[in-house]
Amino acid sequence: MVPYVIFSLIGHCFLCIQIWQNGITDWRKYVLDPIYSIIFVGSTSGNTPLWFLPSLLAVQLIYSICSRKISDWGLAFLGILCAYLLFKYDIHKPLYLGNISLGIAVYAIGHKLKNIQFQREFLMMSLFVYFSLFYIQFYSIDFRANELLEGYYLLAVAFEFSGCLFINFCFKYLSMPFKLLEYVGKRSMAFYVMHWIVLLLCTVVCDYDGWKMFSTMLISSMICLPIAERSISYLNLGWVIGQKVEKRL
Repeated sequence: MVPYVIFSLIGHCFLCIQIWQNGITDWRKYVLDPIYSIIFVGSTSGNTPLWFLPSLLAVQLIYSICSRKISDWGLAFLGILCAYLLFKYDIHKPLYLGNISLGIAVYAIGHKLKNIQFQREFLMMSLFVYFSLFYIQFYSIDFRANELLEGYYLLAVAFEFSGCLFINFCFKYLSMPFKLLEYVGKRSMAFYVMHWIVLLLCTVVCDYDGWKMFSTMLISSMICLPIAERSISYLNLGWVIGQKVEKRL
């Protein structure tokens, strides 16, 4: 949660600059809005993607407690059922009710299948589900808001779960090295907590739209994120992105 707190504050500071540029002086926008956003959305508007960190923590804690008495399949069923009922009855606030429910289902299924997902029978079944649903219709869920974007809710859940297994299968049996993905993966937390701030800065500094803004954001991310990550490492500030700091005697 250290990266969550630190980079939420940094992101909110830059958001305040943007709000000030827009001529808004209402103090509630600077003080109350971020509090409301954290309570009902799970993150501040200054660093929206950080919603994932407290939700992940909640999932891990709930799973750790409930898995002692409930099986992985039981937790997966309860998680999907809870998320579906929240969707069906249009309960979207706080947002984390839905994404934590889905998260528990994903976490439990991942734990159950980590050692058996590549068995021939199970793999063929998951691939059949994925490509059958893909052929019929594309399915999509906004995981953060627990909102259905395309298709039918329960089929969309099955589609996305089987899609995860398909991707795991591809990377397990592809022998080609993916240096770019490896580079990003090793620095995923740093890039994750900082990328929204870079994008926000682009909107503060540049008055572009469309492809110009997209290009500016892309180039800025490619330049700024590696530099920022290296600076954190060089200055021994790894703790700000959740890295353990070894104490020297």
